[in-house]
Amino acid sequence: MIGAPLEAAQIPNGTALLAFNNAYQQAKDAGVPFVAVEYRSRKESGTRKGWAVTTDLLTAASGWPPPSYEPLWRDALCRLALDDTVAGGSGGSTEYTVLWGIRDYATARAIAAAFHAALYGQTQALSNIASTGAP
Repeated sequence: MIGAPLEAAQIPNGTALLAFNNAYQQAKDAGVPFVAVEYRSRKESGTRKGWAVTTDLLTAASGWPPPSYEPLWRDALCRLALDDTVAGGSGGSTEYTVLWGIRDYATARAIAAAFHAALYGQTQALSNIASTGAP
């Protein structure tokens, strides 16, 4: 995690609270952006059951996000919502984002990796989501 974006296969599964907390603490200790996926029931998400992607910059040192991130974040979020890839109520801010109701694990991990890479200035995957929809 230190200093580089995670590939989809490396995105932590934070469904279990201990796993989520451990991944969050590792990001905080390293001073890098946090990202994870987790499965949430309809009751937990308040919308529909499915996978959630969380990004959080409270774990990162100052200087995040890069200037290129905000417009891509907004455009990708809008595309994912319009395509019904994420449930209504998904969003937040560039500093803390939760995307709810993603129907499958692989898509959630790919979306998480795209958002995480864009936080490091590697914008291609998130740009693709913003223009064409879910990976």
